[in-house]
Amino acid sequence: MIIGMGTKLLEKDKMKEKKGVENKSNGFRLIGYVLSSTPSLVFKAGCWFLKFKHQANKGGRVFRNELLKNGFDKTSANELTDIYLKPSDLGQYITFLR
Repeated sequence: MIIGMGTKLLEKDKMKEKKGVENKSNGFRLIGYVLSSTPSLVFKAGCWFLKFKHQANKGGRVFRNELLKNGFDKTSANELTDIYLKPSDLGQYITFLR
């Protein structure tokens, strides 16, 4: 009986070892997948950033023109436009996360 239980424990240990190896290899596969897709992810993020920045600057121009139409002087319109565009500056968020 004791010998039979010992072999069952050995079998369970071997199965655990196999699962551990599989989990490690899955982790390496994931890392390999992320590294291989990184250039495309960086390219997509760069395109998204440029599109976002273009839209924000376009909105800032419209905002500034509307302020000027409504009677604000150029200096205060420029200051308010800078304040309006400040949240769209992703560079500040990146430096904050470093």
